[in-house]
Amino acid sequence: MKIKFTRIASTLGLALALMQPAATAWAHGDHGHGDSHAAMAHGGHDAAAAAAAANLPVSSHVTADACWIRQLPKPTPSGGFLVLHNQGGEPAVIAAVASPDYADVMLHQTTEENGVSKMSMIHQLTIPAGQRVELKPGSYHLMLEGPRDGLTVGDEAHVRFALGDGTAVDAACKVMSAKATRKE
Repeated sequence: MKIKFTRIASTLGLALALMQPAATAWAHGDHGHGDSHAAMAHGGHDAAAAAAAANLPVSSHVTADACWIRQLPKPTPSGGFLVLHNQGGEPAVIAAVASPDYADVMLHQTTEENGVSKMSMIHQLTIPAGQRVELKPGSYHLMLEGPRDGLTVGDEAHVRFALGDGTAVDAACKVMSAKATRKE
C-alpha cells in the first residue's frame, strides 16, 4: 500500500509542479486573450517541473501525432495542434503540459457564446477509452508562450503531456508560419 500511495503522491506533486506556471497565468483572470494579453506577466519556465516531467515513463496506451505549432511573433502566444489517441481500456487524463522549447504551455478551449468566440484555459483534458481527441484551431488547443531563443519556422519543438496515471506522452511538433492552417 505504501508504494501505491507514494506513486499517487508523486504523480499529484508532479501535476501541481507542472501546472504552477499555468496557475500563475490563471490568476490573471479568465485568460480570454483580449488586447491586454500581451501585457500580462506570466511565470517563467519552471526548470524543476520540466525535469520532473522528463522523468515520467512513457505511456503504453496514449500516443500523439500530427503535431504542429502556428508560430506567431513575440510576445503573441502561439497555438499548438495535434491528435491524442487513447488505445487503453480506461479514460486517460492530461493533467499538465510542459516543453523545453517554451516558457509556458497551457491547455485551452475555444468556445462560442452569443456569437462571440472566447478562449479559456482548461486544467485537464480527458481522452475517452479507445477514442481520440483532436486539438485544432477553434477547439481544444495548446497555448504556447515564450519560445526559446532561436526557435524558427521549420524547426521541431517538443511537448510532453503528463497523464493522471503518472505516465507521459511526447509530441514532436513542426513549427509553422503564422499563416499555416494545418500540418503539411
